[in-house]
Amino acid sequence: MQRYLSIPNREAHEGLRIKWAQVPQKLDYRIRISVAWLLGVQAPTGYWDARGPWLTGAVIKALITAKSKVPELQEQIDSAVKRGLDWLVSDDIMQKLPHGGVAWDPNLGTWDTAVILRAFLCAKYPDYAIINGIKNWLIDQVGRTYFGSTTVPFGESYPAQTLLALEEAGETIYSKGVGQIFRDKQLEDGSWGDHFNTSEVLQ
Repeated sequence: MQRYLSIPNREAHEGLRIKWAQVPQKLDYRIRISVAWLLGVQAPTGYWDARGPWLTGAVIKALITAKSKVPELQEQIDSAVKRGLDWLVSDDIMQKLPHGGVAWDPNLGTWDTAVILRAFLCAKYPDYAIINGIKNWLIDQVGRTYFGSTTVPFGESYPAQTLLALEEAGETIYSKGVGQIFRDKQLEDGSWGDHFNTSEVLQ
């Protein structure tokens, strides 16, 4: 049976006469142990989950975002991020495409590559050839059927994540077709079918 960390919520704090001002310290503690856990489960080769490179990209961005909260772990975070980035750009993981494009799992569409681009941008990755290669491939997919995917049906998360990544990369992309899809696919309950697509489009 899993055991869960028992730090009281606000109502419990009031019942225990714990000052609410002390709560950020508990939040910092939660962040510290979660960061320590992520550092501990990184594979020796640099990835966090072999199911897909995007998972490593997501963890890299999370660690960089949390870095300021855990000054005592900054050196370990820097080392882990470097190993993760090195793994992502290794020849057997990163796919170099014609005309200088760069992608991860290009047959599955743009989502994976867009997540990884956001991690590279967050890490201020210095290799502009790789960054530009990623951007160029993503831009080329905007408006294509299934956003470049040959194997999965069009999902709103694909264009949403792609446009988010390109915006963070300083690219202003407008696609009337994508905007129309977002409008047409929104359901009467306000969602785009599930929490995943809805949260991506909302961003």
